[in-house]
Amino acid sequence: MPIKPLLTFCALFCASFSFAQQKGYYRTPALHGNTVVFTAEGDLWKYDTGTSLSTRLTTNDGVEQNPAISPDGKQVAFLGQYEGVSEIYLMDINGGVPRRLTYSLGSGLLISGWTADGKILYRSEAHTALPQPQLIKIDPVTLKTETIPLWQASIGSYDEAGVLYFTRFPNQGSKTKRYKGGLIEQIWKFDGKSEAIAITGDFEGTSTNPMYYNGRVYFLSDRDGTMNIWSADKDGKNVKQQTFSKGWDLQTPAIDGSKIVYQKGADIWIYDIAANAEKLLNISLASDFDQRKAKWIKSPVNSITYSALSPKGTYVAIVSRGRLFVSPAKSDRWVEITRKSGIRVKDVHFIDDKSIAVLSDEGGEYEIWKVNADGSGEAKQLTKGSKVIISSFAVSPNGKYIAYNDKNDALRIAEAATGDIKFEYKNAYAGINELSWSPNSTFLNISQNLENLNAQISVIDTRSMKMTAVTTTRLSSYNPAWTADGKWLYFLSERNLHSIVTSPWGPRQPEPYYTNTVNIYAMALDTAAKFPFLQTDSWLTDSVFTTVDKQGVAKTKTVSKKKPAVAPAVVYDWAAAQKALYKTPVKSGNLINLNVANGYLYWLDMGDAGGDNEGGKIFALKIAESKKQTPTEVASGVGGFDVSANGKKILISYTNKNLAIADADGGKVDMDKAKVELNNWSFAIDPPKDWEEMFNDAWRMMRDYFYDRDMHKVDWASVKKQYEPLLPRVTDRYELDDLLSQMVGELSALHTFVYGGDKRTSPDRTQTGLLGASLNKTANGFAIGHIYKSDPDYDFSSPLAKPELRIKEGDVITEVNNVPLKDVANVGELLANKVNIPVKLTLLDKGKKSYEQVVKPISSRDDYNLRYGEWEYSRRLKVDSAGNNDIGYIHLKAMGGGDMDDFVKQFYPIFNRKGLILDVRQNFGGNIDSWVLEKLLRKAWMYWQGRTGGPTWNMQYAFRGHMVLLCDQQTASDGEAVSEGFRRLGLGKVIGMRTWGGEIWLSSDNTMVDNGIASAAEMGVFGPEGKWLIEGRGVEPDIEVDNLPYESYKGKDAQLDAALKYLQQQIKEHPVEKVAVPKFPDKSFKYQQ
Repeated sequence: MPIKPLLTFCALFCASFSFAQQKGYYRTPALHGNTVVFTAEGDLWKYDTGTSLSTRLTTNDGVEQNPAISPDGKQVAFLGQYEGVSEIYLMDINGGVPRRLTYSLGSGLLISGWTADGKILYRSEAHTALPQPQLIKIDPVTLKTETIPLWQASIGSYDEAGVLYFTRFPNQGSKTKRYKGGLIEQIWKFDGKSEAIAITGDFEGTSTNPMYYNGRVYFLSDRDGTMNIWSADKDGKNVKQQTFSKGWDLQTPAIDGSKIVYQKGADIWIYDIAANAEKLLNISLASDFDQRKAKWIKSPVNSITYSALSPKGTYVAIVSRGRLFVSPAKSDRWVEITRKSGIRVKDVHFIDDKSIAVLSDEGGEYEIWKVNADGSGEAKQLTKGSKVIISSFAVSPNGKYIAYNDKNDALRIAEAATGDIKFEYKNAYAGINELSWSPNSTFLNISQNLENLNAQISVIDTRSMKMTAVTTTRLSSYNPAWTADGKWLYFLSERNLHSIVTSPWGPRQPEPYYTNTVNIYAMALDTAAKFPFLQTDSWLTDSVFTTVDKQGVAKTKTVSKKKPAVAPAVVYDWAAAQKALYKTPVKSGNLINLNVANGYLYWLDMGDAGGDNEGGKIFALKIAESKKQTPTEVASGVGGFDVSANGKKILISYTNKNLAIADADGGKVDMDKAKVELNNWSFAIDPPKDWEEMFNDAWRMMRDYFYDRDMHKVDWASVKKQYEPLLPRVTDRYELDDLLSQMVGELSALHTFVYGGDKRTSPDRTQTGLLGASLNKTANGFAIGHIYKSDPDYDFSSPLAKPELRIKEGDVITEVNNVPLKDVANVGELLANKVNIPVKLTLLDKGKKSYEQVVKPISSRDDYNLRYGEWEYSRRLKVDSAGNNDIGYIHLKAMGGGDMDDFVKQFYPIFNRKGLILDVRQNFGGNIDSWVLEKLLRKAWMYWQGRTGGPTWNMQYAFRGHMVLLCDQQTASDGEAVSEGFRRLGLGKVIGMRTWGGEIWLSSDNTMVDNGIASAAEMGVFGPEGKWLIEGRGVEPDIEVDNLPYESYKGKDAQLDAALKYLQQQIKEHPVEKVAVPKFPDKSFKYQQ
């Protein structure tokens, strides 16, 4: 039934009164009677629906949100960041000093509301062995807590009989509308005595935010494609749609009696159940809108994204937070070129010493513009008509051409004077890596990735506009660099393919490891040219014996020390040149960023590991014959460098954000003398204009990074028009995130996350120490209920479990640093700022004897890992025991580099068992699925037996037994890839529940100007049958088993039990016999006498 619109006298009055106030962007509302509390500008506000007046309640720099008003309307609980992380605070509804109630350390906190008896119902992940959302009730007076006996519970509401209606899982995190994957929010019912049951399972989409009223459960659901309020009876039957929003999802509803308040767009609305009508609250704010005022960027060095050196090396151009600045090398006066907020510059290159080419979105799309290096005059647009983001560009040294590549991997050469396209190439199979020019501007150099995934160098001759490949397809070659005389083309190539692991035999089946594979090679473009590093034979150059060398080439003349002039354009025989390759006398390494400057080769060596946060080292080697050809270390801790066009100067970008300009003389750089002074550099931005640019940029980048150019058939331009009118309402960076989330969600793709950026935060970042144990309040202090235990084979344990301590479970902590705990509600109060700092505990043992111990509390991250580690360890022990050590167990919490270590630690000790459980429940992804599957695919096909010991097999460490894989609703991303691959490759059955459903991979490269992101789903996954895999649905298990909330809380792991049972049955029906050694051959021979 359609909703009745209401237009009251108050609404008309508000409209006339609001001239004195301004509209804001309103989120997370709560309701009690005529009072609405909501978040705007990151603060809590109170709005009176009777008078239409708004009052600010909080002012902290952190975010205050998720308010819930007490049943008597006198207090409001909320999430605040007064000490850094989000915790629950309580304050008077009319303001006052907030009181901290929790010490959960920001672990998934969310307030559901108040119970009828005055408790606060909230979600936390801080108290479970495997970190899961649990609902907890806290008494705001005594701070006593009660955990609801459910293993997973996220948002809840009670009826008058004490029955809890709740969602098991929190929102799955990706900004994805109409989500129907395995981690769907559905409403469950729990009476406190028997197993919880799902009551909205009839719909595969979202049903969330349950709110009980008058015999019915009201909730949000996207059953009609938009998040609206629906209702059902207590058993989930007789479902009815209550609101009918089209295209604007309702968010964060809260109920008071028969009225529900919620966010829609940037506004707050109230739906009256009894009247079946909704009303827009005409809220305005009396505020100075502090976060909309001009903001000074006082540490622009931290935001540097690009730098470039002028042709003579006398000036440096720097991009920070999308703004372009130019400074003389001696740093005596900065000039801001752009001088505009709301415009983003991404890439810059000097055209000459007076002008710069910049990649800017000033015209609405990224185009290349020409600006004067001193900031004078007007900018001139050089390229035109771009419909896709330009990702990189290079200006020819003579300024005639601009080469650029876009996100569709279309390479173009445009005439700088007119913008006309002279060359276009759209056939790069796997991307174009780099663009550079020959010194005489005749040739554009590129490298592109081929179908065999090798990189190949090609050149485009601007006289004919023809492209020629100049390196082999069999090896990767890239980073071409010409000599000024045009006789040599140096480049990097991966040809040192010598593994540092020389045998696959040994512990943990070592694999070949290729590092330091890159060498510098020289291609002779002039067949008469002598390789500069070639050693000359003294006999052949002695005029007493010869005037011409044995090869018929006149002896070498003295080389002029003057810099050679740029060579005129010539025609090269590229086929012959490819055969005239020389390896330079440079040690192979992980080399990048090759340059030729002032008669030297310069390059960056990233070290044996191939690069880390410490950066690499710049080396230089003189291009000349020498008996001792030893490179000079120019600088270390380097992220990159640039060489001036005349080859005389080098600009070094250090990983610590320092810049230095030095002579390109092959010598070591004195950082103190060469440093570009950045200390006094600051500039102002206009936040609303920046937010507008970020909105447009996020929309553009989503358009051009998204894996499907057709945008899932979504009219992306219309989506922008829908959400763009809300931009003027945005008053802080969090609100921009909310707006972006609503917009990008229209693509209905997972791996779409909105986070980061320049947000206002609390100045206090207080870390609370944790003791690695569950504690229970007693009259004397806190009893140690349980000390978390991790794998004893590795050195990571609870602070209370160190071998030198006598602390036991059941002992009571009575004092912390001599402060009695009798009247302390939470021990966290006394452990603030005590992470890794010795703390004295006074305890009572079970015999009531007092003793003292000194411990070092751990961080919340270490506490998380400790609790998670105990869950893993306890699963392993259960499998070892129930499987009689015939079945092995591996758990991977993610699929990153460290998880490869975890696989190694867990797999190799049990590779010879009869069964194996690979547990990827809760796995949040990464990219090592192929490596894991490869290990499990190894087969034993032959055996060895010596005179002693038992047999071993080849392939070594191959698993010969039966395998199963466990997955659940929270198995995500690469955890899903390994699950699907496990089944498709025939390794075994998949047991558990349908997974998250996110299988369009991402790079997270599409960051905005303040380093925030609305990540794009960039690489879709499909199978050989030609169908997209997993995305939006998840991996379907072969055997469905759920770990239900109530029985799992009591300790049951039904999924693990099912895996054990299945493997035991398989082992019984298809025994994995011990390898039987055949009789040794009888090769005796009886000789005839």
